[in-house]
Amino acid sequence: MAAVVKEPQKETSATCISCGDAFTLDDEVFLATIRFLVVGASVLEQHLVVDDHGDFMYEPLFFHIECWEAVVDELREAYEDIPPLEHGEAVRTCTFCKSGVLQWEYFARANIGEFHRSQKSPDGNLHHRFISFDKNEGSLMCLSCMAYVRSEVLEIWGEVTQDGECDDCAHDRCWRDGDCDCDCHEEGQESDE
Repeated sequence: MAAVVKEPQKETSATCISCGDAFTLDDEVFLATIRFLVVGASVLEQHLVVDDHGDFMYEPLFFHIECWEAVVDELREAYEDIPPLEHGEAVRTCTFCKSGVLQWEYFARANIGEFHRSQKSPDGNLHHRFISFDKNEGSLMCLSCMAYVRSEVLEIWGEVTQDGECDDCAHDRCWRDGDCDCDCHEEGQESDE
C-alpha cells in the first residue's frame, strides 16, 4: 500500500488589511510598518515603534499588491496639485506628497516581498515569514499622508499620531513648532480645576 502524500498547505494565516483575503505562499505583498528616523553617527537609522517590552505599538499591515496600489493611486491623485511642505531639518522625503520628514517623526514604510514557508514547523502546521525584495528602504509615507489614507481611503492607522493630534493637525504638522490652538491637543490632558 502506497503512503498518502499530503499536499503542503499554501494558505497563510496572514490576511490583507484592505480586502481581507488570506495570502498564499509566494504571493507578492506589501508590508507596512510604523517607524521613526534617528540621525546616527554616520548613518540615518530607522527604528520600529515598539513599547517598553519590545512589542509593536502599531501592528504591521500586509496588503495584496493591487490593494496597496489602489491606496497609492488615491494618495497620489489627492496630493497631485498640492505643493510639498519643505523643512530645513528634513532627513527624508515622503514618497507620495514629497514633504520632508524630520528626525523622530513617525512614518509608514512599505516594502514589497513575499511569504515563504518557515524552515521550522515542529508542530506540522504552516508557519510563514515575510521576505522583502527591497534592497533599499522601500516607500516612505509621512503622517500627513497616513491621515489622508485613514480618513479618505481605508480605515487603518487610526491610532498613529505624533502627539495625539487630529488629522488637520497632522496635515499642518503642528507638533513641529507647538503653535496650535486646536482642541485635539487638550483631549489627553487633565484639567487643573
